[in-house]
Formats: sequence, structure tokens, C-alpha cells
Amino acid sequence: MAIRRLRGRTLGLLAFGDIARRAAEKAQGFGLDILAYDPYVDADEMSSRGVTPVDFGALLERSELLSVHAPLSEETRGLLDAEAFAAMGEDVILVNTGRGPVIEEAALLDALDDGTVAKAGLDVFETEPLTDSPLTDREDVILTPHVGWYSEDSRRDVIRSVAEDVRRVFEGEEPRGRVNPGVAWV
Repeated sequence: MAIRRLRGRTLGLLAFGDIARRAAEKAQGFGLDILAYDPYVDADEMSSRGVTPVDFGALLERSELLSVHAPLSEETRGLLDAEAFAAMGEDVILVNTGRGPVIEEAALLDALDDGTVAKAGLDVFETEPLTDSPLTDREDVILTPHVGWYSEDSRRDVIRSVAEDVRRVFEGEEPRGRVNPGVAWV
């Protein structure tokens, strides 16, 4: 696979929550065209952040780089299956830092073999912990054990933010790092 510049390429974001929004902000500095699919986020919200809202089919068809941030639900389990990979162009670079079971790994292996997916970076897996998997022996796949976020600075920040939220709760305040911000705080 040839090394290409990022400027002018198309990054697709599967889901558009907080992490995907931060990724979009960073990617804009590299001159990427950014698409996002998230049926639960208003299109105006995406557009206001410089991201083009698209449907799932367009995301698959147009993304040269696809970053998966989707939560795991019955709706998203196996969302990237053989049919989804068949809808993609060739030489897609796929990164999953969301939830492993969003991708059917057998279908991903086929897509790697046929060139639909040129490279994959996976921080999460269909079954965790990853043990005996054909993904581990591939030169076109980078695997990290659910710690792709890690640095000493990030670890310190996570500990601090959790401690601050615990303090907020004990003082009767709303925590900032809620798991489900769409549900009213009681």
C-alpha cells in the first residue's frame, strides 16, 4: 500500500459522541474531509462542527479512513459485517476504539484478504480478552489490548476526573463524566 498524505482524504466517523467529536477537531487540522453517521445526533450539530452528516451507506462508500466510535447495543452489534465491508471502496484504513463486537472479525479478515480493508488498528475485539485469533499474525493489523489511550499523563487525568466526580456527587452536584448524559441526573 502506497503512503499517501492525509490532506484531501475522507475520514468517516461511525458515531459522533464526545470522543468522535474530539477526533474530528484534530483531523480538521490535517485537511481531511470528515463525514459522520450517527442516527442519534442532529445533522445541524455535526455541520456546526465542520462534519458532513451522511447515512450509513454513504459513510461506508465514501470513507477512505473509517474510525469506529459506536457504543455496543443490539443495533450496533455486528454492524460492520460482510455486507458492510462489501459496500466499502478499496484500501480503507479501519480503526476501532469503540466496542469490539461492532465489527464481525471473520468479515474483517475477509475484507483484509480481498483488499477492501488495507490496514486495521484495533484496540477492542469481538471477544475479549483476545486469545487465539488469526488477527494476531497479520502484518496489516495493529492490535492494542484496550489501552490505545494510555500514557502516564492520560492515566493521571482519568484518576483526577473520577475523583472530582466522586467529590461532586458527595456534594450534591452533577458529575461531569456521566456514562449516559442523556438521562436526567437525580
